[in-house]
Amino acid sequence: MTNSIRNNNQQIKKPVAVACAKLILVGEHAAVAGFPALAIPMTSLNLKAQISKEKNIQQANIITKIFDKNQQTNSAKIKFKIISNIPQKSGLGSSAAFATAVIRALYNYHHLTYTKKQLFKIVQQCETVYHGKPSGLDAATVIYQQPVLLKNNKTTCISIHDQDINKIVLINSGQATESTKEMIGHVSKNLHKNKIFNQLGLLCQQYLENSITLKQLFYQAHQLLNALGVVGDRAKQIISQIEKIGGAAKISGAGGRKTGSGIIAAYHQDKNILVQLCKNNNYQLIN
Repeated sequence: MTNSIRNNNQQIKKPVAVACAKLILVGEHAAVAGFPALAIPMTSLNLKAQISKEKNIQQANIITKIFDKNQQTNSAKIKFKIISNIPQKSGLGSSAAFATAVIRALYNYHHLTYTKKQLFKIVQQCETVYHGKPSGLDAATVIYQQPVLLKNNKTTCISIHDQDINKIVLINSGQATESTKEMIGHVSKNLHKNKIFNQLGLLCQQYLENSITLKQLFYQAHQLLNALGVVGDRAKQIISQIEKIGGAAKISGAGGRKTGSGIIAAYHQDKNILVQLCKNNNYQLIN
């Protein structure tokens, strides 16, 4: 028997499920080491997983095996069609969204009910296969679709009342060549990492206490992430341009050194100025 309860009253027309992206406001890499970090859901970016007869995706096979082990089901022959507008390897939690959507679809296919806590447990197992040591921040933000604070290795859903969040613009600096695992490995060799992690944690606390603005948060977080060595040259160039026009920006996610650094979260009091900057320089806007 599985731990889930079969719901006979539930009518599922299509075994399909959706999951959103996430954006880290502060705490990249520090989260993995147990320091505070803060993320918000990005519901305008999502991934849909639907049971299909199409050729299966290798990543889905891994998730299916983990799901079956947990639920004592047999999903070996199930294939998926994936539709997504979440850029991969860009710091927006695409792997957590992928796992969440596929697992939700599997629960629907087997007509099983589940709790978000159960879903989180399985997604975390998948994230461990992908990244080695996930903090849980991605999975929690994607699953609960609320701002999530990670502190003392525990995730908590919170409320953020800062209207400036609505002015955040996402700019694609290019897909990172390095994997998240590789970037975590690079940071682990930084002799000053714990000092930087402490400073990122302090920024997180100050922002939640309304001691600093979103613009100040982004500006200072970028300086610290740059010191960690996770911001590539192209991302540095874009962020410098944003600062020159009165804004602030930072990468969101593991980052990248050789080519792109993934998504840049940018803020300006006048959002249209950022949009125009991107148009003038052919930078790809994500949201």
